[in-house]
Amino acid sequence: MLTFFCEKFPKFRYFWAMKIPVLPYAALAAALLTACGGADEAPARLHRIDRDLAAGHAPADTLGQRAVATLFALSGYGEPTDSALRAYPSKPSIAAHLSAVDSAFADMGAQERALGRIAARMPEVLPGVAVPHFFAVISPFNQSVIVADTMVFVGLNHYLGTEYPAYGYFPDFIRGRKVGERLPVDVAEAVVRVNRPFAPSGNPTLLQAMLYEGAVAEAVARLTGMEAEEAAGFDRGQLGFLAAHEDEIWRLMAERQWLYSSDPAVLRGFISLSPATTLLSPDTPGAAGRWVGTRIVEAYLKSHPEASVADLLSPDFYTDPASLRDSGY
Repeated sequence: MLTFFCEKFPKFRYFWAMKIPVLPYAALAAALLTACGGADEAPARLHRIDRDLAAGHAPADTLGQRAVATLFALSGYGEPTDSALRAYPSKPSIAAHLSAVDSAFADMGAQERALGRIAARMPEVLPGVAVPHFFAVISPFNQSVIVADTMVFVGLNHYLGTEYPAYGYFPDFIRGRKVGERLPVDVAEAVVRVNRPFAPSGNPTLLQAMLYEGAVAEAVARLTGMEAEEAAGFDRGQLGFLAAHEDEIWRLMAERQWLYSSDPAVLRGFISLSPATTLLSPDTPGAAGRWVGTRIVEAYLKSHPEASVADLLSPDFYTDPASLRDSGY
């Protein structure tokens, strides 16, 4: 199925939200969603095509109709004919969330302001990348954000709060991500990863993956106005633990020769979303390697203030062994 998508939409990529660690929602919500933007950071429209589809018809505007056609193709629903549109609201994966989404997202002002901030900063952070159109949908997939060319589809059913009954089977470290404050962060990260994917030559090493993750976190931070360590997905308690054990983490990585390991299990153990980085200890927050990546990138930027985010997201940076040495970390 993914091959079909990529052939039909060459720039199509999934954004797998399940692979990214938990964000500090309570601490960041106010700053992320209500911080004052600059004069050029007008709200970006989040087109509510979910409402049209819930009513069994396509939007009246051409852009909305194109978005529905793309969504139906990606979802395997075929052409959005009148009969297909009428049947859409009754699909179990859609109908289950219609009422909750309608209630939770009656007002999208905060989210649209946050998306406007991302859109306004994209030309500087991601030069050459077209600012996308944003569409609210109910997503039948596990991922909350789908990027297809210049369209970003945001599954509102993935942001209904930690107590939403449908999330009951998720473990805590995943359910904690299912909140509205996460929406613009997921969008920013999806746009960054799709347009600047991890592209090492050959089998990637843990160091390369950490440098890339640090670069992504820096890009998301600049797009949203967050701190890079927070953009990497850690709350204050987790950051406190990691900072207190930073020397030990680095020592173990070096002693056990993990930095230059290409073992997929090592990369997953340090980068993927999980309750803990068990390669280090059962108490170490999950995806600790991503945090180390932000620390290396932070050190690199201090000694190379002229470096742009585009530089950091280039394989020339994250595949170069000299990047670690030049960082002074």
